[in-house]
Amino acid sequence: MALPNTNKPLVKICGITRAEDAVYASNSGADFLGFIFVKNTPRYISPEEAAQISRKVTEPKYVGVFMNDEADLINKISQTANLSYIQLHGDESPEFCAMIKLPVIKAFRIKPGMSEDDIISLLYPYKNVAEYVLLDAWDANAAGGTGLRFDWNSAAKIHASFKMFLAGGINPQNADEAVRLVQPAGVDVSSGVEESPGIKNHGKIKSLVEAVRKAR
Repeated sequence: MALPNTNKPLVKICGITRAEDAVYASNSGADFLGFIFVKNTPRYISPEEAAQISRKVTEPKYVGVFMNDEADLINKISQTANLSYIQLHGDESPEFCAMIKLPVIKAFRIKPGMSEDDIISLLYPYKNVAEYVLLDAWDANAAGGTGLRFDWNSAAKIHASFKMFLAGGINPQNADEAVRLVQPAGVDVSSGVEESPGIKNHGKIKSLVEAVRKAR
């Protein structure tokens, strides 16, 4: 698995629910836009609504976020919504990841006190089935989009072995710190560029992309 180009950290804006936000994020230089297909969550979007956006705004790559769904359903929605990647945010096994037809981003929630060795042990079984891993903060009540931050020091060397997205508590003010400390392949931001869940702040998107691009 090739390691990322460390000269250009990728930017993923997740939780897209409106076409105008997708247009602005694309024009600002975002590389990935994320749709949340986890029902009963604040940023949920239907596959049909996502398809309308992805047909209108074609430049970024689209990521569909799922949690503990059937592989057949995921593969079906990936076609409907014109996705390029599937992000799995639940308890999906390496064997399950291999059943997904698109490249997989496997998300992991990092609990307080986890060491670098703990994280590597968690990620290692997915090394050959996930295109990227994504590290997010653990929360007892939500699987993501909380704005919480885990101890980035525990992930500072993970980039040497895995193509990684860093998530959890990243915003325009600390994106530079996140990139310099962890050296991820990219950052994944949702609540850090929002007015409210699913409603993006365009000024924050612009500031975030600029901060990430200047960090290396």
